[in-house]
Amino acid sequence: MQSKHPINAALTGILFMLFLLSQDTLAQERPHYSIFPGYLLVNSDQPSAARGISGARWVFGASVARQKRINGRIFEFSLAYAHGHSTIYRRVYSNPPYVITTSTVSNRYRSIPFEVLLVRPLNRKTELKVGANMVLQDRTLFYRKIDISDDRLLSFGLGLSAKFSTNLYTFDSGSYFFTNLGLRWTEFIFHDKKNRNLDGYTFRHIVLSPAIGYIRAL
Repeated sequence: MQSKHPINAALTGILFMLFLLSQDTLAQERPHYSIFPGYLLVNSDQPSAARGISGARWVFGASVARQKRINGRIFEFSLAYAHGHSTIYRRVYSNPPYVITTSTVSNRYRSIPFEVLLVRPLNRKTELKVGANMVLQDRTLFYRKIDISDDRLLSFGLGLSAKFSTNLYTFDSGSYFFTNLGLRWTEFIFHDKKNRNLDGYTFRHIVLSPAIGYIRAL
């Protein structure tokens, strides 16, 4: 399971989805643009835990999505980019003759989540969306003033997503602002191990993401 090939395949798949999002069949639907913070309710990053430090908790990002009616059902295709960089360990100490040294460990996440969601309208302004996600993620631990090399891990994950979306304000043109609350659970199952032993390694994210967005009228 620890192979570059699934990750390369995932990257190819995401690029293919970008191509699909640009096609006329989806371009006829109104694009959704949104920005969001994300809070990691669960971050089982074992290399961090093994060294007595906690993983990063906050990420921020943006997404673009389109909805398409297929066989009488509405599906939403969403592609996002999320970035988080947190200092997760910090120690200040002095060395003779009175030299102050600060050691830090920071954790950076760069993620590309793609979601396919089944949309269920609850009323004219509110929608419930459920479906699947796949995420390509680059996680790097940076060690400063510590005799440990930076640790980068490229991973691919699969999981489930849910969103609750509602209309905030509609313009005369038909464009409108919306807000949603999303929950994304992802199990990272393939890793670019780079000669590392990752047997028994688990990497899981559960992300809670409130968002605000804009839907442009055609």
